[in-house]
Amino acid sequence: ESLLVPGLCTALGSAFAGVYPGDGKPRGEIETFIAGRGHVTGWHTDFQHNFTIQLRGAKTWRFKRGPVEHNLRALTPHYNCRSNYEQQMKLHLMSDPLSPAFRPPDSFFEDAEEVTTVAGSVLYHPAGVWHHVECVSDSSVSINVSLTMATWADVIGDALRQLLWASPALRAPIVGLAGELQRARNA
Repeated sequence: ESLLVPGLCTALGSAFAGVYPGDGKPRGEIETFIAGRGHVTGWHTDFQHNFTIQLRGAKTWRFKRGPVEHNLRALTPHYNCRSNYEQQMKLHLMSDPLSPAFRPPDSFFEDAEEVTTVAGSVLYHPAGVWHHVECVSDSSVSINVSLTMATWADVIGDALRQLLWASPALRAPIVGLAGELQRARNA
């Protein structure tokens, strides 16, 4: 991670947005995917910019551009726990999508583009693009480098927080609210 993530962030021109403030650690991760023939990861989006390096075997990828520009969270129907779904849907609906559906209907994907990666292939797929992946060889090994650059909202929000911390009243902990609520209910 300390070599690939910063190198790719620099190549994309992300400057300070490619590292976390304070410790300067790279904003990204590297994952390894190992699968056998027929393994499918269903339609989903990621919130990171991804570079996939196919080391062994082959995968067929299908892509369809989604309606949300610069998504903050992924839409991952295959991770169907309530907390994941709730967070993803709140952010999805705030981004003014064309449809409030968590996953578009199958007809949306009918004209998806298709790419097959083989050993030695490098594939870039940006954040927010719907994709479906199937292993089409007996075995497949790939490495995915995911980049999560800071947003303008991150920078402005952090700067505003610093300004607010200059006020002793705004630095004070929030305590005693439960008593105030109870007094208001009793009144």
